[in-house]
Amino acid sequence: MKRYSVYEGKYPREVLLLKSFPCGFKGCSFCDCASEHSKNEKEIIEIASAELDKVTGVFRRLEVLNSASFFDFPVQVWQIIKDTVERRGIEELIVEANWNYKKRFKEITDFFNCKIRVKVGVETFDHKIRKSVMKKEMEFSGPKEIIKFTDSIRLLVGLKGQTQKSIRNDISIALSYFDYISVNLLHKNRKTSARHDSKLIEWFNEEYKDLHVVPGVEVLIQRIDLGVGRKHLFQQ
Repeated sequence: MKRYSVYEGKYPREVLLLKSFPCGFKGCSFCDCASEHSKNEKEIIEIASAELDKVTGVFRRLEVLNSASFFDFPVQVWQIIKDTVERRGIEELIVEANWNYKKRFKEITDFFNCKIRVKVGVETFDHKIRKSVMKKEMEFSGPKEIIKFTDSIRLLVGLKGQTQKSIRNDISIALSYFDYISVNLLHKNRKTSARHDSKLIEWFNEEYKDLHVVPGVEVLIQRIDLGVGRKHLFQQ
Protein backbone atom coordinates (compact mmCIF):
# COMPACT_ATOMS: atom_id res chain seq x y z
CA MET A 1 0.00 0.00 0.00
CA LYS A 2 1.47 3.33 -1.07
CA ARG A 3 0.49 6.14 1.28
CA TYR A 4 2.51 9.15 0.14
CA SER A 5 2.91 10.67 -3.29
CA VAL A 6 3.86 13.88 -5.04
CA TYR A 7 1.18 14.57 -7.63
CA GLU A 8 2.32 16.80 -10.48
CA GLY A 9 -0.88 16.94 -12.54
CA LYS A 10 -3.59 19.56 -12.33
CA TYR A 11 -3.37 21.28 -8.93
CA PRO A 12 0.06 19.84 -8.00
CA ARG A 13 0.16 18.68 -4.40
CA GLU A 14 1.46 16.15 -1.97
CA VAL A 15 -1.07 13.43 -1.23
CA LEU A 16 -1.39 11.19 1.82
CA LEU A 17 -3.63 8.16 2.36
CA LEU A 18 -3.92 7.56 6.11
CA LYS A 19 -5.82 5.09 8.25
CA SER A 20 -8.70 6.25 10.41
CA PHE A 21 -11.43 4.88 12.60
CA PRO A 22 -14.21 3.08 10.66
CA CYS A 23 -16.52 5.24 8.59
CA GLY A 24 -19.55 6.35 10.54
CA PHE A 25 -21.79 5.97 7.49
CA LYS A 26 -21.27 2.46 6.14
CA GLY A 27 -23.12 0.73 3.33
CA CYS A 28 -22.15 2.52 0.09
CA SER A 29 -22.27 -0.08 -2.68
CA PHE A 30 -19.07 1.17 -4.34
CA CYS A 31 -16.81 1.41 -1.28
CA ASP A 32 -14.23 -1.27 -0.52
CA CYS A 33 -12.15 0.50 2.10
CA ALA A 34 -12.53 -1.71 5.16
CA SER A 35 -8.81 -2.50 5.10
CA GLU A 36 -8.09 1.21 5.50
CA HIS A 37 -10.05 1.47 8.73
CA SER A 38 -8.81 0.52 12.17
CA LYS A 39 -10.07 0.60 15.73
CA ASN A 40 -6.49 0.67 16.96
CA GLU A 41 -5.83 4.31 17.78
CA LYS A 42 -2.11 3.72 18.30
CA GLU A 43 -1.79 2.21 14.81
CA ILE A 44 -3.68 5.12 13.26
CA ILE A 45 -1.44 7.68 14.97
CA GLU A 46 1.78 5.81 14.13
CA ILE A 47 0.89 5.61 10.43
CA ALA A 48 -0.06 9.28 10.37
CA SER A 49 3.19 10.30 12.05
CA ALA A 50 5.32 8.24 9.66
CA GLU A 51 3.61 9.43 6.50
CA LEU A 52 3.30 13.09 7.49
CA ASP A 53 7.01 13.10 8.20
CA LYS A 54 7.51 12.62 4.43
CA VAL A 55 5.78 15.89 3.57
CA THR A 56 8.16 18.53 2.26
CA GLY A 57 5.79 21.37 1.33
CA VAL A 58 7.15 21.39 -2.24
CA PHE A 59 3.88 22.73 -3.68
CA ARG A 60 2.54 24.37 -0.51
CA ARG A 61 -0.57 22.21 -1.02
CA LEU A 62 -1.42 18.98 0.80
CA GLU A 63 -4.30 16.54 0.40
CA VAL A 64 -5.07 14.11 3.22
CA LEU A 65 -7.27 11.12 2.35
CA ASN A 66 -8.52 8.45 4.72
CA SER A 67 -11.27 6.45 2.97
CA ALA A 68 -13.80 7.84 5.44
CA SER A 69 -14.19 11.38 6.79
CA PHE A 70 -11.66 13.75 8.27
CA PHE A 71 -13.71 13.59 11.45
CA ASP A 72 -12.88 9.88 11.74
CA PHE A 73 -9.30 10.73 12.68
CA PRO A 74 -8.31 10.84 16.35
CA VAL A 75 -7.67 14.37 17.59
CA GLN A 76 -3.96 13.52 17.84
CA VAL A 77 -3.84 13.09 14.06
CA TRP A 78 -5.42 16.50 13.58
CA GLN A 79 -2.63 17.94 15.71
CA ILE A 80 0.11 16.10 13.79
CA ILE A 81 -1.34 17.39 10.53
CA LYS A 82 -1.50 20.92 11.92
CA ASP A 83 2.12 20.74 13.07
CA THR A 84 3.16 19.53 9.61
CA VAL A 85 1.15 22.24 7.86
CA GLU A 86 2.86 24.93 9.91
CA ARG A 87 6.34 23.39 9.77
CA ARG A 88 6.28 22.81 6.00
CA GLY A 89 4.57 26.05 5.02
CA ILE A 90 1.44 24.42 3.62
CA GLU A 91 -0.91 27.09 2.29
CA GLU A 92 -3.82 24.84 1.25
CA LEU A 93 -5.08 21.67 2.93
CA ILE A 94 -7.56 19.42 1.09
CA VAL A 95 -9.64 16.91 3.06
CA GLU A 96 -12.80 14.86 2.59
CA ALA A 97 -15.82 14.70 4.85
CA ASN A 98 -19.24 13.09 4.74
CA TRP A 99 -22.12 15.49 4.15
CA ASN A 100 -23.69 14.42 7.43
CA TYR A 101 -20.86 16.28 9.20
CA LYS A 102 -21.68 19.52 7.38
CA LYS A 103 -22.40 21.51 10.54
CA ARG A 104 -18.91 20.61 11.79
CA PHE A 105 -16.96 21.68 8.69
CA LYS A 106 -16.15 24.98 10.39
CA GLU A 107 -14.21 23.04 13.04
CA ILE A 108 -11.64 22.21 10.37
CA THR A 109 -11.28 25.77 9.09
CA ASP A 110 -11.01 27.06 12.66
CA PHE A 111 -8.35 24.50 13.63
CA PHE A 112 -5.88 24.95 10.79
CA ASN A 113 -3.96 28.09 9.92
CA CYS A 114 -4.27 27.76 6.14
CA LYS A 115 -6.81 27.65 3.34
CA ILE A 116 -9.09 24.62 3.72
CA ARG A 117 -10.92 22.73 0.99
CA VAL A 118 -13.47 20.20 2.27
CA LYS A 119 -14.53 17.79 -0.47
CA VAL A 120 -17.93 16.13 -0.18
CA GLY A 121 -18.72 12.93 -2.04
CA VAL A 122 -22.06 13.84 -3.58
CA GLU A 123 -21.50 11.07 -6.20
CA THR A 124 -24.64 12.13 -8.12
CA PHE A 125 -27.39 14.73 -7.87
CA ASP A 126 -29.95 12.08 -8.79
CA HIS A 127 -31.36 11.19 -5.37
CA LYS A 128 -32.96 7.96 -6.60
CA ILE A 129 -29.71 6.64 -8.10
CA ARG A 130 -27.68 7.68 -5.07
CA LYS A 131 -30.04 5.84 -2.73
CA SER A 132 -31.08 2.78 -4.71
CA VAL A 133 -27.93 2.15 -6.77
CA MET A 134 -25.12 3.65 -4.71
CA LYS A 135 -26.74 2.92 -1.33
CA LYS A 136 -25.48 6.22 0.00
CA GLU A 137 -27.59 8.08 2.52
CA MET A 138 -27.25 11.80 1.91
CA GLU A 139 -30.14 14.21 2.24
CA PHE A 140 -30.02 17.67 0.69
CA SER A 141 -32.44 19.86 -1.22
CA GLY A 142 -30.07 20.66 -4.07
CA PRO A 143 -26.71 22.24 -4.97
CA LYS A 144 -27.70 25.55 -3.37
CA GLU A 145 -27.74 23.86 0.02
CA ILE A 146 -24.38 22.17 -0.48
CA ILE A 147 -22.64 25.34 -1.63
CA LYS A 148 -23.51 26.92 1.73
CA PHE A 149 -21.07 24.52 3.36
CA THR A 150 -18.45 23.75 0.70
CA ASP A 151 -17.42 24.69 -2.83
CA SER A 152 -15.82 21.29 -3.53
CA ILE A 153 -17.52 18.03 -4.47
CA ARG A 154 -16.77 14.58 -5.83
CA LEU A 155 -18.86 12.81 -8.49
CA LEU A 156 -18.82 9.11 -9.36
CA VAL A 157 -19.22 7.69 -12.87
CA GLY A 158 -19.42 4.07 -13.99
CA LEU A 159 -21.83 2.18 -11.75
CA LYS A 160 -24.55 0.08 -13.38
CA GLY A 161 -27.83 1.86 -12.82
CA GLN A 162 -26.44 5.26 -13.73
CA THR A 163 -27.54 6.72 -17.06
CA GLN A 164 -26.04 9.07 -19.61
CA LYS A 165 -28.84 11.51 -18.83
CA SER A 166 -28.13 11.53 -15.09
CA ILE A 167 -24.39 12.00 -15.69
CA ARG A 168 -24.97 14.89 -18.07
CA ASN A 169 -27.18 16.48 -15.43
CA ASP A 170 -24.54 15.90 -12.72
CA ILE A 171 -21.79 17.55 -14.77
CA SER A 172 -24.01 20.48 -15.71
CA ILE A 173 -25.00 21.17 -12.10
CA ALA A 174 -21.46 20.75 -10.83
CA LEU A 175 -20.00 23.19 -13.36
CA SER A 176 -22.72 25.74 -12.58
CA TYR A 177 -22.26 25.80 -8.82
CA PHE A 178 -18.90 24.52 -7.60
CA ASP A 179 -15.33 25.81 -7.79
CA TYR A 180 -13.71 22.39 -7.52
CA ILE A 181 -15.07 19.14 -8.97
CA SER A 182 -13.42 15.73 -8.79
CA VAL A 183 -14.94 13.18 -11.17
CA ASN A 184 -13.95 9.66 -10.15
CA LEU A 185 -14.42 6.89 -12.70
CA LEU A 186 -15.48 3.76 -10.84
CA HIS A 187 -12.67 1.24 -10.35
CA LYS A 188 -13.20 -2.47 -9.95
CA ASN A 189 -12.91 -3.80 -6.43
CA ARG A 190 -14.37 -6.60 -4.36
CA LYS A 191 -17.74 -4.86 -4.19
CA THR A 192 -17.98 -3.37 -7.69
CA SER A 193 -16.55 -5.98 -10.05
CA ALA A 194 -20.10 -7.08 -10.97
CA ARG A 195 -21.49 -3.53 -10.95
CA HIS A 196 -18.79 -1.88 -13.04
CA ASP A 197 -20.24 -0.36 -16.23
CA SER A 198 -17.31 -0.17 -18.64
CA LYS A 199 -19.52 0.95 -21.54
CA LEU A 200 -20.78 3.93 -19.56
CA ILE A 201 -17.21 4.87 -18.68
CA GLU A 202 -16.18 4.58 -22.35
CA TRP A 203 -19.08 6.86 -23.28
CA PHE A 204 -18.09 9.37 -20.57
CA ASN A 205 -14.46 9.44 -21.71
CA GLU A 206 -15.55 10.29 -25.25
CA GLU A 207 -18.42 12.62 -24.36
CA TYR A 208 -16.34 14.57 -21.85
CA LYS A 209 -12.85 14.19 -23.28
CA ASP A 210 -12.29 17.94 -22.95
CA LEU A 211 -13.36 18.05 -19.31
CA HIS A 212 -9.74 17.51 -18.25
CA VAL A 213 -8.82 21.04 -19.34
CA VAL A 214 -11.75 22.80 -17.67
CA PRO A 215 -10.54 24.93 -14.74
CA GLY A 216 -11.59 23.53 -11.40
CA VAL A 217 -12.19 20.00 -12.69
CA GLU A 218 -10.11 16.88 -12.09
CA VAL A 219 -11.01 13.58 -13.74
CA LEU A 220 -9.48 10.57 -12.01
CA ILE A 221 -9.51 7.67 -14.45
CA GLN A 222 -8.13 5.24 -11.91
CA ARG A 223 -8.19 5.27 -8.14
CA ILE A 224 -4.41 5.41 -8.04
CA ASP A 225 -4.11 8.46 -10.32
CA LEU A 226 -3.08 10.52 -7.31
CA GLY A 227 -0.29 8.05 -6.60
CA VAL A 228 -1.63 6.49 -3.40
CA GLY A 229 -3.57 3.32 -2.67
CA ARG A 230 -3.68 -0.15 -4.12
CA LYS A 231 -2.68 -0.59 -7.74
CA HIS A 232 -4.33 -3.94 -8.32
CA LEU A 233 -7.85 -5.19 -7.64
CA PHE A 234 -7.10 -7.20 -4.52
CA GLN A 235 -3.68 -5.82 -3.58
CA GLN A 236 -3.17 -5.11 0.11
